Amino acid sequence: MNSQQSAPRITDVVPANFLCDNRTMEKIAESQLLDERALESLGENLSVLESRQRCLKDELTTVERLISDAVAEQTRLRSSIATHKSLLSYSPVRALPGEVLSQIFLHYIAIAQSVHQDSVFQEIVASHRIHTTILQVCRRWRTTALADPRLWTTIPLIGSGYDHDEEEHPFAHPLVSGSPEEKDAYWQALECRIERTSALPLNLLFHFTDYGDVGDPIYTISSMHTFIRLFPRASSISLSISSLAAHFPEFSSLMDNKISHADRVHTARVDVDDATFGRKILSAIPNVEVLEAGWVDISQWFIDAPTAGHRLRSLQILNVWSHIPLVELLDLLDGAPLLETLKLGQIFITTSVGTLRVVTHTLLSTFHLAAVKTDENDAIFAHLTLPALQSLSVGTYSENQLWPRSSNVAFIQRSGCRLTDLAFRGFHVDEKRLVEMLTAQKALVTLQLNLFADDEFGVCGIPIPLSILEFLSTNPKGASDRPLPALEVIRVVVLPQQLKAVKRLIQSRYADQAKECRIATLREVDIHVPEKQSDSQIKKDEHAAMFAAFVNKGIGIRISYK
Repeated sequence: MNSQQSAPRITDVVPANFLCDNRTMEKIAESQLLDERALESLGENLSVLESRQRCLKDELTTVERLISDAVAEQTRLRSSIATHKSLLSYSPVRALPGEVLSQIFLHYIAIAQSVHQDSVFQEIVASHRIHTTILQVCRRWRTTALADPRLWTTIPLIGSGYDHDEEEHPFAHPLVSGSPEEKDAYWQALECRIERTSALPLNLLFHFTDYGDVGDPIYTISSMHTFIRLFPRASSISLSISSLAAHFPEFSSLMDNKISHADRVHTARVDVDDATFGRKILSAIPNVEVLEAGWVDISQWFIDAPTAGHRLRSLQILNVWSHIPLVELLDLLDGAPLLETLKLGQIFITTSVGTLRVVTHTLLSTFHLAAVKTDENDAIFAHLTLPALQSLSVGTYSENQLWPRSSNVAFIQRSGCRLTDLAFRGFHVDEKRLVEMLTAQKALVTLQLNLFADDEFGVCGIPIPLSILEFLSTNPKGASDRPLPALEVIRVVVLPQQLKAVKRLIQSRYADQAKECRIATLREVDIHVPEKQSDSQIKKDEHAAMFAAFVNKGIGIRISYK
């Protein structure tokens, strides 16, 4: 009885926020005293509470670490943002006047578009991407670009979304593969671009081909009308059109009734398969200076407009197996007295029409010829004299003939020209004639033997005879007697076993081995091993190691096997 009276009462020691499980509370409530049973239950509950406390402590530690990391990251971000704002505010680029920035944009656009000049479609896609890039850099760039009409004078018009020159990598374009909303947005942006150009001369690009997708007829027709409307303002045009009239017959009537002269066009690429359309375009650009024509009857152009070529400085005809009478080609040269560059590719030359004569052209310095048949090459060279010729490139598609031909040697002797660049492709070598020709050329800088670089005629798999490589490697005592003393670039097709001869050729041209400084050092060597002659990767690595020392000394050497 006394023990019960001395035991503390629950209400004396338990606070209002006391945490305890129901079982323990029931035991305490029965007696209202802390007897042995209650104390035992409280001990058990205390262990549970202490365990929970430890867990909460660990969680608090984790949260505190996360908060600390977040605060540190926030501090770093604030510092980085401040640095970026400072750089943007005080960057030399931002300090440039708007006029200088616009000039930089102009150079960037010109360089970026020049990369895609071989394909009108790629040039169109590039134009779209280039301007998008400039506008998205910052607000000042966007404002500056939109304010300068010169940046928007390239007008890309398109009727299909496939480039037959890039069959493995077709490009997407909003007017072809975009949604209706994207097409509308693109066309509205194009109209804004035209308005933004004010009255400046334009660079018109127009692509249509029935390879792959044919674009939305609405926008194709709109592109046709826009082209005709803007044509008189053009200073440059690039057309790549195939089967447009077949899909849209109204285009022919538009051309007949509404095409106007574009007297300001100085550069034109006209690659169209409709002879009537091509002739109308050529007749409408009488002052063109640089012309690249494909599938177009150039001779008819001269008949339609006898003074059509009077300002031509550069002419490239890639007619893809078309026939061109030699007499008309000679008439062309007679009618283009300012012509400096003439490139003829994938053509047949016919000699059965008209009266032939020898034509002398005093300004033509670059002549590239790739006739389908070798005897056609002979016919051309037999009727030309080019005293100013510096760059000569000859190719054939019948790889069963020798080169140089007697007509080539006679042509060079008759012209009395000093070549700086000589290239041929598709021929077996007449070793004696080639040595005689090279011996007479003291100014030759670039020599390409069955291998063209960056040219539509590409690589020929006929290796060069070892005797020619050895001839080029000779190192007589007198520098004036050395073959090709000015040679700097050589591109050649060889067999794997001839690579050592190429190595000797390079070694013989080291400036530090020369007795006289007039002997030039090769600065670029392009070697091609035909694919069927290429060996394992180990052998290719050995080939690369063979020339590694020259590469380390600054000579550009490339070995290809494809």
